[in-house]
Amino acid sequence: MITTQAKTWRMTLIPLGILLSFLFPLPQVLLDVGLCINFILTFTLVFWVFSLKSIYSAKLFPPLFLYLCLFRLGLNLASTRWILSSGWASPIIFSLGSFFSLGSLGAGIATCCLFF
Repeated sequence: MITTQAKTWRMTLIPLGILLSFLFPLPQVLLDVGLCINFILTFTLVFWVFSLKSIYSAKLFPPLFLYLCLFRLGLNLASTRWILSSGWASPIIFSLGSFFSLGSLGAGIATCCLFF
C-alpha cells in the first residue's frame, strides 16, 4: 500500500525534474526521446478526451494537462539552449521545423504568426 506521503513525494519529483532541465543542459538523445514521448502523450491525451463518456471521468485531465505543458515547456527551453549553444538542431527538431515551415521562410513566418 502506497502512503499519502509517498504519493506526494512522487508528485513533486515530476516538476522538480522539469525545473532541473531548465538549469542543466539535456543531451541530444534525451532531448529527442523526450520530444517523441511528449508527442505520443499529447496525442494519447487528445484521443482520451474525445472518448470520454461523462464529465466525471475527466478528474485526471487538469493535472495531466499541467504536467504535459510543463514538460513541453522544459523541452522547448532545452531545445532552444541546445540550438543556440551548438549551432545546429537535432534531426527530430530539424524535421519538425521543415514540416511546419513547408520548406520556405514565408510559410514558416505565416505559421509563427498563426501560433502567436
